[in-house]
Amino acid sequence: MAQAPKPAPGRVERPLWPPSLRDKLWLLAAQLVLLTLAASVILGLTAREAQKALTLSRQTQAVTAGYSQLSVALSEIEVWSLQPELFGAPAAQMRAQIDARLARAVGPLETAVAAAGPERRAGLERVKALLPGVAALYASTPDVLTRLAVFNTTNGGERFLGEVERLFEPTKVLDEAIAAEIAAGNRDSAAAAASAEDLIRTQTRIGVAVAVLAFLTALGFAIILWRRLDPGLERIEKGLTALSAGDFGHRMNMKGDDELAQIGRAFDRMSDEIASQRAALEAANSGLEKAVAERTVELKAANAALAEEDARRRRFFAEAGHELRTPLTVIRGEAQVALRELDAGRGDPAAGFDRILAQTELMTRLTDDLFLIARAEAGGLSLRREPLDLGDVARQVAEDFGPLAGERGVRLAASAPAPVAVEADRDRVRQIVAALIDNALRHAEGATRIEVAAAVDRNEGLISVADDGAGVPVADRSSLFDRFRRGPARGEGSGLGLSVVRALAEAHGGSAELESGPAGGVRAVIRLPLAKGAPEPAQ
Repeated sequence: MAQAPKPAPGRVERPLWPPSLRDKLWLLAAQLVLLTLAASVILGLTAREAQKALTLSRQTQAVTAGYSQLSVALSEIEVWSLQPELFGAPAAQMRAQIDARLARAVGPLETAVAAAGPERRAGLERVKALLPGVAALYASTPDVLTRLAVFNTTNGGERFLGEVERLFEPTKVLDEAIAAEIAAGNRDSAAAAASAEDLIRTQTRIGVAVAVLAFLTALGFAIILWRRLDPGLERIEKGLTALSAGDFGHRMNMKGDDELAQIGRAFDRMSDEIASQRAALEAANSGLEKAVAERTVELKAANAALAEEDARRRRFFAEAGHELRTPLTVIRGEAQVALRELDAGRGDPAAGFDRILAQTELMTRLTDDLFLIARAEAGGLSLRREPLDLGDVARQVAEDFGPLAGERGVRLAASAPAPVAVEADRDRVRQIVAALIDNALRHAEGATRIEVAAAVDRNEGLISVADDGAGVPVADRSSLFDRFRRGPARGEGSGLGLSVVRALAEAHGGSAELESGPAGGVRAVIRLPLAKGAPEPAQ
């Protein structure tokens, strides 16, 4: 009688039913793999269709954007062709510029249409066929406007409106063609959006189905884990709870050789290592907190400095734009008046051009002052330092302004009891003193005397300009150094004189301030570092 085969050594025979924990886990894993494969195939097909819809939508948007850019270019050309300075310009020159601008707008549009497919090509060709006529019309805009003006004078009324519509018919036809192409693009975009919505609904259904099956699979895993692994997991949880509470002396002491026992022994080893490293971490933590606090203070200070610099930058552009707007407005107005006079054949535009030249000179001075202040504040102002005596500079500048002061009935005097040696840029120091004297002559209301003095004060070289005018309130003195700030006695000037003075003084490492004058007016004081080896004031 034949004997049954013996099992192979080292292999444990198990009955087919009930399945073991390993069999259940393998069954659930296989189910999850099949579910993932099915979902991946379905989602891949859906993603491919979604990519097609997305590509169509992008191509349609690119074509629509190209037509929009072409429409914007036409609007810019129309506005440009109406500029007064183009009246009388050669039509060929204007046509060349218009063609170049249209070429820049049509190039991206042709690229977008080529990517979108041949069905959009016919519309583009129709639009391109209309562009030469519109370009020719805009190139002859000055002549067209002249003819319309003559036509309106001789005819007027409804015939004039009809003539306008006839002359500008090419632009109307082109606008309608572009609008038609944009509308076609919108329809294609709507179709692509509808297709995308269908794909979204399909993906939603697939997602719900996958979620349900995944939930069932996860539920199976949860039941197995809860029934078979709950005691070991509970012990691991207690150990982790003790560890999070700071009880590094807790040990799991799990028996056996399975995975849970290996986890327990690894946890016990980790607890030993953490306990030994905790002391070192606590010692390093105090130093780290201190470093973080110091760095936080530095970052706050840096952020505050950046915010202040940004505020200064915004204020600078706003003030500069405000000050430049007035001369630009005058220049434009004078130019328009001169053009009208020339067109009418009457009047001499020389006076208007003189006023325009005066305004440009004002803008030049204003711009130079702004650039000087900006370079000084940025630390980029170049200075040619040399040894010089502030007393000599004071006397020389006072002599230069003597005739002007005499014409205004003001006595201008300079004094320097002893040499005041500094290392500075002579031209810039002269500019400082000249600006202060000019400021006093312009704005010191009721002044009859201006004193320019140089002296050594508190280990610094001092040069001052004092007047006996009405003075300035104490609360307003510091703000007069701000850009475009004018005093109560508003005279001529851009409001940058004292700003330039302060910028030049600070570029030399000095300072500028206003104080009460000895005769009741205002005394502007500039302090500069003394040259090395210069004698100190007598005590």
